[in-house]
Amino acid sequence: DVAVQVIDVLNDRPARYAVNAPILPPRDLELMLPYIDLAERMGRFLGQLGVQGMGNVEVTAFGNLANYDLDYINAAVIKGILGDVTQVRINLVNAALVAERRGMHLVEIKQHQHDAPYETMLTVRAQSGEKWSVSGAIVRGEPYIVAINEQWVDFPAEGHVLLTSHRDRPGIVGRVGTMLGEADVNISFMHVGRHAPRTDAIMVLGTDESVPSALASELAGWEHINWLRTASFV
Repeated sequence: DVAVQVIDVLNDRPARYAVNAPILPPRDLELMLPYIDLAERMGRFLGQLGVQGMGNVEVTAFGNLANYDLDYINAAVIKGILGDVTQVRINLVNAALVAERRGMHLVEIKQHQHDAPYETMLTVRAQSGEKWSVSGAIVRGEPYIVAINEQWVDFPAEGHVLLTSHRDRPGIVGRVGTMLGEADVNISFMHVGRHAPRTDAIMVLGTDESVPSALASELAGWEHINWLRTASFV
């Protein structure tokens, strides 16, 4: 709904739910549209990682994105996190109210100067039992997840993914790939992010199909695996 409202404005149509909505020039909205889509994907991703939409949610805009009003971005994050756990249809106007009623406290931060490897980046940090942070950027015109829990990764925010945090040891990546192959789950991409050899690493496997829950549970029980999650951007 948030992105649809922006498209309405760009096509010179009156925005739905326009009462109390922020007014931005169409050119600014056009520049922000990819990040609004990214923000919703990041929110949905966090929801699948285990964030329940209660407690503090911190949205940080880095670089050029910090020059703009972030109401659309914030609404998209809220919709992503809460979209699958509430029957309320979330839009630009009611997003903040829905979040408040669910016990979510959203904090907005803007950082014009930063040392991240991406000139313009969005980070969402959430705490609901566990602390999670996800960073995203637009890479070659497409939405990408570029960090999880402050660990740099690099994968498209699309399709199905399997994620693990594990001790970086020989054989773990290959063993996971073998198990997926035996279950006829095709791997579309693989990325491993780590701070140093043989420390904790994050592995992201893109798959053409969703990973069966029984297989995910088996993999999660392996020695050296700290946690395992499956998520879908479909």
